[in-house]
Amino acid sequence: MNDSETLTQAELEERAAELSRPSALDEGPGGDIGLLTLRLGDEYHGIPVAAVREVLSHPRVTPLPLAPAFLTGLLNLRGEIVAVLDLRVLLGLTPSREAGCAVVVRHGAVEAALLGDAALEVVWARADQREAVVATVPHERAQFFSGAYRVGSRLITAVEVSELLKTPGLAALP
Repeated sequence: MNDSETLTQAELEERAAELSRPSALDEGPGGDIGLLTLRLGDEYHGIPVAAVREVLSHPRVTPLPLAPAFLTGLLNLRGEIVAVLDLRVLLGLTPSREAGCAVVVRHGAVEAALLGDAALEVVWARADQREAVVATVPHERAQFFSGAYRVGSRLITAVEVSELLKTPGLAALP
């Protein structure tokens, strides 16, 4: 690369900001929302596609001693260390024995991998068909959901990634 092809730091930052903006794929026609369907036991949860960085199959997680129960450990994602959260523990379910996948999500500067049994598919739900979280869901669990959608025969609860990543102690992690 010669000097005329070298990019300045400002140009690189501008490109990075442009690439991090939500794309047309994040919303469907008419404001529909794209949700990556994640199965946890018999439950289905939707991660907004705008928050998903990537999906890993059978991630290799390095345990982190003396960590809170929800923090399964860390993973090395091409040289970047990412905290791995057991979504089951955060949602009050039985902890995972072996995760089938990890969904790497980002909100602002905070990034984490969420363990799940399986990442199934991206579904498009109409924004106007969002239902409230069922009142019987405890507050400490309901805060992580923005609503629920009926897609086919499934009820998919939409995960509020911004709330999930506000979990105390998470911001201080790599």
